[in-house]
Amino acid sequence: MKRFPLTYLKAETTSLTAPVVCVHWLDQLSGACQHRGKASDPKPGFQGCLPNLTIDQVLQIANLTELNTYANQYIQKNIEIVKAAVGLTDEEILHVPGIYYNESFPCTANGAQPQQLHSVASFKGAPVPKPLSIIEAINPNGPLEKRQTTTRYTGPRLTAMYPGAINGVVLSDSQILAPAQWGPIINGKDIFAAAVRDSYSKINLDVTFIDDWYDHHELDGEVHCGTNVYRDASAPWW
Repeated sequence: MKRFPLTYLKAETTSLTAPVVCVHWLDQLSGACQHRGKASDPKPGFQGCLPNLTIDQVLQIANLTELNTYANQYIQKNIEIVKAAVGLTDEEILHVPGIYYNESFPCTANGAQPQQLHSVASFKGAPVPKPLSIIEAINPNGPLEKRQTTTRYTGPRLTAMYPGAINGVVLSDSQILAPAQWGPIINGKDIFAAAVRDSYSKINLDVTFIDDWYDHHELDGEVHCGTNVYRDASAPWW
């Protein structure tokens, strides 16, 4: 969830992901691409593994629709909590495209073997251990683990399947920095990136995409997790 203070709204705009919509898009694209369209288009880097699944293959991933329906239900529950707590209306809530899954994006391209999928290559080409993800780096006995295991929630833990566009940095009242989507390319256009631009344009934000596939997305983070900004907080926020 991200909040955008905007002068032309009576309060502020809150953005959330819309997972079920994105799965529906893939389903529609499956027929349009005659089952052969690639589901992602990341550019080669110094690591050895990139996803190369087609849209049809992504749609066949176990429980994809069910997990995103599940995510959507919890997002909606949190929407209602926020609306009740701070008085936001539906018109002040922005839905940003995103797909969730309970494990990393399946990855077998570039000739990577199964034993290589949990390692990366150094700049000299030698394999080195893959860095820990944000969750893996936390002490198992630390506050987050304790909080998660003592709550009533027993459902699956989900992560962004494609880079989470919601996890970006608001640079100004007209510009946001978001992770590059690497979504399906239809007629030369990344349809997920186009949808993200369309969503943010509704609150007059232009999107600048930055590639974080290896350095953050594969480690369960995105742009916001690895950036910081200086802000002028002198104006009364109330």
